[in-house]
Amino acid sequence: MKKVLTRYLGDKDNRTLLLNVAGNYLVKGGAMLVSLLMMPAYMRYFESQAVLGMWFTLIQLLNWIMLLDFGIGGGLRNKIVEPLQKGDKERVIELVSAAYFSVAGIVLVLIALQQIVVGRLNWYKILGLSSGDISEDTLVTMIHILVIGVCVRFFSVLVCHILYALQKAVLPGVISLLSSALIMLYLVCSKPTGSESDIITLAYINTLANNVPALIATVWIFATILRGMWPRFRAFTWNATQEVLGTGGALFFLQIIIMVLFNVKELYISWFVGAEAVVDYQVYYKLIGMIGGLFSLALNPVWSAVTKALVEKKKQWIRDLYRKGMGLIALFGGAQLVLVAVMPMVVKLWLGENAIEVSRVAGLLFCLYNLVYMWMMLNYNFACGMGRTKVISIWLTVAGAGNLLLTMWGCSVYRSWITVVVATAVAAIPCAFFVQKDIFGVIKSMNSEKEGK
Repeated sequence: MKKVLTRYLGDKDNRTLLLNVAGNYLVKGGAMLVSLLMMPAYMRYFESQAVLGMWFTLIQLLNWIMLLDFGIGGGLRNKIVEPLQKGDKERVIELVSAAYFSVAGIVLVLIALQQIVVGRLNWYKILGLSSGDISEDTLVTMIHILVIGVCVRFFSVLVCHILYALQKAVLPGVISLLSSALIMLYLVCSKPTGSESDIITLAYINTLANNVPALIATVWIFATILRGMWPRFRAFTWNATQEVLGTGGALFFLQIIIMVLFNVKELYISWFVGAEAVVDYQVYYKLIGMIGGLFSLALNPVWSAVTKALVEKKKQWIRDLYRKGMGLIALFGGAQLVLVAVMPMVVKLWLGENAIEVSRVAGLLFCLYNLVYMWMMLNYNFACGMGRTKVISIWLTVAGAGNLLLTMWGCSVYRSWITVVVATAVAAIPCAFFVQKDIFGVIKSMNSEKEGK
């Protein structure tokens, strides 16, 4: 065992990956604590469960806007790895300039568009609310604030893609943790007045908390690690922009369809079940869903690590890493069952008088969803890191459409939030199978190729 461990840690890439994963889990421990504290804090802050369900749905819906950078962040993340490895500063400047100025243009356009579009949409219908839950003026004002905040995040979170490319995958987690901690601090320390101004204030806090830590990190990264390589307009070129977009375009489409598959549950629950049911779903998601979140966290360094290994021709290392990922899915799958067994007790301790009635059947069905989600996310990170986007794009599109149809039919038979979760899992299974088959084909073809040293 000692020899195996020594041999594993003797590889620099293995050590870097292990440190990133360990660091991510340390940060995630803090994030999990914050997330658990935020749920009862939200319940205290919002008097109406329907309005709280609306808030969760809206935050998830607005996260979709983060995809409208056309994959520039993902394209930068993939393209910048090689010049960073070679120490080509001019190339790094060219790429970061292309990314930052392109995103800045997109942000300005989106902020202008939201001023026109937001007020014209029927948000009561979209979010499953009635006019008695919240006034239209408050609802529209809140959405304006949140949309502008999300648009600014396009620019602020570009630094996270750079940090991933630098193999500093822990730091994006720290930035996210700080943002969540700032929101939680406000929720815990504030004294809600019971008026609609409370939700406007929370929207401002959300916007600031999600941008300030990332903007500070941006200043830090270009003042230290990438000193002298900050974006500059004279270095902006359309060729570099097209390169970033060319790589990012396929990733952009992937991001959209994987969001359509896995990140619309709150919206579907609001539409087909009711906004108040989103709160019940969030309780299960915060507990059982954190298992899938922990697994996804382990994958954070994998995308860039696989890209780096491809540049260095370390194909055997990629194959072994995939096998370890499959082993982790089995380990996390077992941990889910333990959590389901103790979940009723945990929920009572966690939420106190606001505790919901826990169904172990619903918990086990959520475990099934989690297994499929982990399987899919492993394939997604490898496919992106290896540039294998065609097969996963096709099957994710099929799964996204199937998810909507299954949800509509399922909720007509059994109107519950768990129906939406099960429909997502069932729709994703064929996708996970065929994407894995494609990755296995690539890994098998690597056997005959010379391994990198």
